[in-house]
Amino acid sequence: MSAVKTLILSVLIMGVSGSLAHAEPMISNGVGSWSFWSSGGAPVTPTTALAVATPAPPVPTPTPPPVAVAAATYTVPTAAPVPPPAPRFSNPIPPGGTADAYLNFSTGPYPEASLMTTGGAQPWFTSPVVEKLYGGQAPNTQQQADFTNAVLDHVNQTFQLSGGLAPKITLDPSIPANHTLSVVSNTSYGANPNAIGITDVGNSGFSFIDKLSYGSSINELEWAVAHNVSHELMHAFGVSGHDDQSGNYLDAASAKWELLTSPTTRFSDAAIADIKARAFAPSSSGFTAGGLQLDGDLEILASPVPEPTTWALWGLALSAAVVQRRRQLRRKTN
Repeated sequence: MSAVKTLILSVLIMGVSGSLAHAEPMISNGVGSWSFWSSGGAPVTPTTALAVATPAPPVPTPTPPPVAVAAATYTVPTAAPVPPPAPRFSNPIPPGGTADAYLNFSTGPYPEASLMTTGGAQPWFTSPVVEKLYGGQAPNTQQQADFTNAVLDHVNQTFQLSGGLAPKITLDPSIPANHTLSVVSNTSYGANPNAIGITDVGNSGFSFIDKLSYGSSINELEWAVAHNVSHELMHAFGVSGHDDQSGNYLDAASAKWELLTSPTTRFSDAAIADIKARAFAPSSSGFTAGGLQLDGDLEILASPVPEPTTWALWGLALSAAVVQRRRQLRRKTN
């Protein structure tokens, strides 16, 4: 009987132990917190509840409407014309103003040509002297513009080096001018064929580019033309004589090639004062009872470097002289 009691007691003890060991389930309440439940189904409020933020549902980003894109186009840029170099030395002429002098590099007309020149004036760029420096042909339009702008710049520089003289000089034929200085070829001064220019004092004048054949480069020719033009402008502005007698200044009656091509060439102080006294104004004193009072017949003294043809002629002459001398000696010995 004791054995049966012992067995019943053991079964009761095991039943109670099994009931106490059963864990209560953790159940979600669906709102982001968690609760414990008892074995009998009654909810038990937890001591702490973990609140987890529920992420908001994603807001769809509106898709922008398609944008029509025009087909890409590419225009090949056209090359702009190259302007002539800007002059470094100039005295601008205000709109509607009058220039003191117009440098005439055009194809004509050439004021007073029939009164002062012979040969029939032709455009400067047709000169053999010019064509030789441009590869045996006349310079094209751009080269002509570069040349004339360089001459104008050198003329202005020459006057500015001469006591700051600043005549208003233009290459534009549409601007009224008190004087015209024409640069021409196939032309000379009949009374003095060696003159490289001639001017009616106080009026118009000429520069004979054919006479400037010693130039070995375009730059040298630009300077020679510019200084010859400056000399003739001195007479156009009213100076009738040649103040310098030394040959060291541009107002001399004769000039060496080095003087015509040097960038530092200027007028003498006496000539500067003479030009300033006349203020570049037009003059009516160019005409006299005997006709035109012509001046400005500047001459080149001697060529510093003989032309190749000159060397050839000298060589032939020397050879001929040697042959003749030998013949004379042979005759004497016979």
